[in-house]
Amino acid sequence: MLVGVAVGLAAAVPAHAITNRRADRDESRYAMRGGEQLPTKHTLRANDTGNSLSRHHYGSRSGALTILSRIGLKKWGRSRQIVEAKRYEAGDTIPIPQLPRASINPPTR
Repeated sequence: MLVGVAVGLAAAVPAHAITNRRADRDESRYAMRGGEQLPTKHTLRANDTGNSLSRHHYGSRSGALTILSRIGLKKWGRSRQIVEAKRYEAGDTIPIPQLPRASINPPTR
């Protein structure tokens, strides 16, 4: 009986809905960002941090160091407001790069 149900469910799924996991992950990442293509630009707000920009543009906080490195704040804390650096102020436009394929941090031994 269970085999019949599984076959019936598989037949009910449209062919275009069956994709690989990587494609699904990439599409959901684009959906989180509103479909924008990277690299892009972002207009800073007073409360923007590396973490908040990474969550907004990449869908997770994992890209905070990539963004901070790109705007010249390599040693800036990921949760500190960017405008506190006095290098930028609210309303400035900063670049948002693509995520690198590998980590920008060297492995620790």
